[in-house]
Parts: sequence; C-alpha cells; structure tokens
Amino acid sequence: MGISRDSRHKRSASGAKRAHYRKKRKFELGRQPANTKLAGPKRVHIVRTRGGNFKHRALRLDSGNFSWGSEAVTRKTRVIDVVYNASNNELVRTKTLVKNAIVQIDATPFRQWWESHYGQVLSKRKTAETAEAKKVSSSVARKHTDRTEDAKVEQHVNDQFNTGRLYAAITSRPGQSGRCDGTSSKIIHLSHSKALLLAWVSWPCLVCMTKNQVSDVQAVVLCGPGHRLSPLTDEEKLPKCMLNIANRPMLYYPLTWLMQAGITDVIVVASTTGGQRLQNYLTRIFDGGRVELVLLEEYRGTMDALLAVKSRLKNDFMVVSCDLITDFPVAKFVERCRLSSALVTSLLATPTCMCFGQQPKESTEPKHRLLDDGGKERTLTWMHQDDIEEGNMTFSMALLTRYPNVHLYTDLSDMHCYLFRREIFEKEEMMHKLFSIREEFIPKLVKRQFGVEDYHRCEVLTADSGYCLRANTLSSLAECGKQLARIMGSNGTRLVSQAAEIGQKTQIGNDSLIGDQSKVGDKSSVKRSTVGNYVHIGNNVKISNSIIMDYAQIEDGVKLEGCIVGYKATIGEKCYLKDCDVGCEYVVERDTTLKGELMGCSREMFIDHKE
Repeated sequence: MGISRDSRHKRSASGAKRAHYRKKRKFELGRQPANTKLAGPKRVHIVRTRGGNFKHRALRLDSGNFSWGSEAVTRKTRVIDVVYNASNNELVRTKTLVKNAIVQIDATPFRQWWESHYGQVLSKRKTAETAEAKKVSSSVARKHTDRTEDAKVEQHVNDQFNTGRLYAAITSRPGQSGRCDGTSSKIIHLSHSKALLLAWVSWPCLVCMTKNQVSDVQAVVLCGPGHRLSPLTDEEKLPKCMLNIANRPMLYYPLTWLMQAGITDVIVVASTTGGQRLQNYLTRIFDGGRVELVLLEEYRGTMDALLAVKSRLKNDFMVVSCDLITDFPVAKFVERCRLSSALVTSLLATPTCMCFGQQPKESTEPKHRLLDDGGKERTLTWMHQDDIEEGNMTFSMALLTRYPNVHLYTDLSDMHCYLFRREIFEKEEMMHKLFSIREEFIPKLVKRQFGVEDYHRCEVLTADSGYCLRANTLSSLAECGKQLARIMGSNGTRLVSQAAEIGQKTQIGNDSLIGDQSKVGDKSSVKRSTVGNYVHIGNNVKISNSIIMDYAQIEDGVKLEGCIVGYKATIGEKCYLKDCDVGCEYVVERDTTLKGELMGCSREMFIDHKE
C-alpha cells in the first residue's frame, strides 16, 4: 500500500513490540507529494483526504504575481526556471516549486512598467537612439521629469534586465494555495553563471560569498627563516619561501590560492636577507595583483611580523604561512567568520585531508587538543601537544558546566591560516608580549574569550576534503612534492617539460616531474620523484622517492633513495645515498655511501628550531 505513518511499529517503554491487530489503513499513509513541478499550464491535482475521500486542488504554476518591493509594483509574469533551493538540490534538478525557492521570471512586464512610469529605457538592447520616439502629452512629460531623480536601478539588476530574466523568491506555498507568487525585493541579484545567490537577506543561515565580497579581505603571508628546513635553506642564497615544490617556488601556492579567490591586497613579510630575489620574483609573476613586500631587519617571530604591518591593515585580514598548500575555499573561510562574528577563525586539517586520498600516515606535524561546544565549532580549549603533562588534560569545571555537551579532537593539525577581525589590534598590549601566533596568541585568545570585559568568540574550520598540506619540515616537504605530482597527474597536467632533454633508454615514472631545461642521461631511471629546473643527471643514475632542487648536479652511476638534494648541490660519481638530505651548494664526494644523514648543517641546529 505504501509507507505508513501509524504508531503501531513503535515499542513500549520496556522494549516489547506492540501487537499488530489490524492491517495498514489508507488514512495512515505517509505524506503525499505536492507535485508542484514547473511544467505546463494549470492542472488539477487529486488529494487524498480523511474517510477515504478525495478532493481536487487546482494548480497554476507556470506564472504568478511577483512584486518589485522597492518600486511598490506587482506584475503577473511567467516563471521560467528554478535555480536555487536552500534545502535540497534535488528540488532544483526536478524544477519543483516550493516556498523560498529562487526562480527566474520573465522581466518583460517590469521593463514595460519602468518605461511607461519613468519614460526611460531599462536595457542595453534597446537604447534611446534605436527606440522609436513616442509622443506623450505634456502632463505625462512633466510626470516623467519629476520622477527622474527616483529612476535609479542598481547595476546588477540592470544586468539581469539585459538578459530578459530576473531572480525572485517564492513567498507563497504552491502546494497549498496552488499559486506561485513571490517577490524580488528581498533578494540580491547575481549572475547565474556564478550560481551564487544571497536569498532572503534576513536569513543569517544562508550567505554565499562571491569574489566581490571576499576582495575587501586583506592577506598577510609570513615568510619565516625556515630553520626546520635546514640544510636546504640559506637566508642569502635560497630563503625558505623560494624552495622548489613540484617545480614552483613555495610562495607561489599561497599567493595563487588567495588571488584565485579574489583577494588581491596581499602583504608578504620576509627578512631583508634575500629580499632582492624575492622582490624580482613577485614583480615578474604577480605583477597583475597588488602584492606588497615588507622586509624586516630581524625576523624574530610571527607576532612581530604581524605587528610590523599593522598600519597597512584596514579591514579584516588573513594570516597565512608561506608553506601552506591547499584548495580549501577561501569564500567558505570568510563566510564562517562573518556569520559567527568570531574574532579569529582558524583552519585545521584532518589526517585524511593531509594525505589526499591515500592511507593516513603518522604525521610529524604537532597535533592539537581541541575542545568545542558539541559540534557548533566554537573553540572552548586549545592545547598544544607539547603542553600536556604526562598525558593529562585539565578543564575548568565552570566551562564544563556551561557547556555540558562537548567534543574533544586529538588528531587535528594547525595549518597556520587564521582570519582575524580588524578589532584584534585592540589587544595590542597583549600582542607585544608574545612571540608566536600559533603557540601563544591563539591559545590565550581562546582562554580569555569568556571574560566579562573581554568577551569575544573564537572558532575553527576543519578541512576534511580536498588537500591541505604544510611544507614546514624536511619530511613534509618531500611528501608535498609527491602529493602535488599525484594531483597534477590526476588533472592531466604534463609532468615532463617539453624543454627537458631525456636520454636514450631512460625510464621516467608516471608520477615523476621533470623541470625545464633539465637533462637526464642515458639508461637512467626516475620514479616517484621531482626533478627541478636546470638539473643535470648523468648516465646510469637511479632516483626513487626523491626531490632534486634547481641547478643540482647528479653525476654518473649515482643511486638515490628517499633523498632531498638541495639547490646547486653536487653528488659525485657512484654515490649511494638513502634517506639523506643534502644542503644548498653542498658537494658529496664520489664513492660515498650514507644512510639517514643531514649534510650541510649540524643536527642540533635542525632540532632546536621549532617555529
């Protein structure tokens, strides 16, 4: 018979089943569909009622009365298409008309009213020169003249009149009244190609961000010294932000991510050492956007770098590390911050997101212990893994009393991407005493958010799809190169440059990158590796799971497994290196066999620096 809405299937309080003493009844059937699809002229819909009876409901859904609230005018017009529904995309696919759905209507009745009321043409298709001059009486002409000051329409509305279609929201209940009426007064019109609508501005739960709404956000990209990437980095010859990842500088990825989202006011903060090379790169690659380079004499920490550009920040701003590589939507990030009015919103990533579809591995990135209010994304406690003593975590009883239902996360990694409100600088006195944004400032903000005089809100946004990576250590740098090569291969990008020279009988794996002007000798093999630009690889060389930076020299008979070879480094003939990291411009003598070594710096220098 169908799905029933009776209560006979429910169990009693003791768990016992109820006896089925009768069969299903017609009047107990589930809710019947309204059948309010946008199709054809008016029709009669049979509705089941009590007592096994039926009634007939007339539906006229091909047209309706729509009002233009700002002009106080209502016209009957044709409904053309359903373009958005906040509750279910299936209702858009099937073109079902329900209350609050966003539809496209014929703009002709409103255009005709505008032209007769104001005496002006409201479309580029029909300009004043091409339109035939209509004779009107002197009284009508005076009325048109008096109404000239009010004859103003916003540009995005005028653009829709040019297409002949207007966006509108349905305010009636088509399934109950059989009519499709609506309004265009409370809806912000956008181009359908962007497929983003701000329907019903009074609804705080539905806000979709566009590039125009994200463009007022500024961004600060912090380029630290990169001590954790030693020996590959060199403050003068090769700063951290210019390290090669998948044959592009590290700084390329966050800048491209921000600009593609519509953020063009970007400030790059770096040390004066190596600043000229960085300035040349920004001028050559990102000349179209507004990228400002600020050089500091002494880069002591992320908090000092942020305070150094305080005078340049006039709006809400993002703080991004130069080693962030992600495809997370910036619009979603800004949307969350503005909907919740949070003082700071942080981006965290799950292990699945950090390995891009592969099996999650044990990450060397420090984990954070995060406590939120039962899935509402408000951060209650923020602890670093190193701050937990003997595996014990302490929570305030007042906090747990106020929020009895909480979630505890232990596997999230901080991506060093934060969105701050401009009001954050009201706490400048506290900021001057701190060194790190991630390790000190964010935990203090979370801890103090419940104060009476200093009440604010801190939130997090978790990236659980796509990819979200950080190349801030040697192991993560190597992993990022492999992940990006895999992503580029899945997108159909050419992995071997046309300007590269490949020798005879040389095997290049499907997941390996070969940069411009690089040369690979005869009978060599490159598998699951990234080879930079202007790299010379000799004959009979075996490279696997490795990263070769720009201008490196790999001589004949070398075998590399799981290695990172730095900028302008040289590997002598017949060397065998496994799980080794070779520093910038370092020379490895011929016939060297090493395993798990760091060449180019002391191990103490690598371990001591954690920021």
